[in-house]
Amino acid sequence: MSKETQTATKNRPNFALKVRNDTGDNVRFDQIGVAWTRDNGSMFCRLVGNQVISSGFYLFPINQEAAQ
Repeated sequence: MSKETQTATKNRPNFALKVRNDTGDNVRFDQIGVAWTRDNGSMFCRLVGNQVISSGFYLFPINQEAAQ
């Protein structure tokens, strides 16, 4: 594990990764992981589980003030 990855995992994530699930008239977003912004402008994403993502995913900002 790189030093940047270790640092990112100690901090709270900046984004929630979610997929959109449409079931009839009902639309919901299921969380599949989290993401951190890095100093070099890139993002580090950590997925949970063994999903197959065929249509992409969404990044929703996590409000750090509300989480505390």
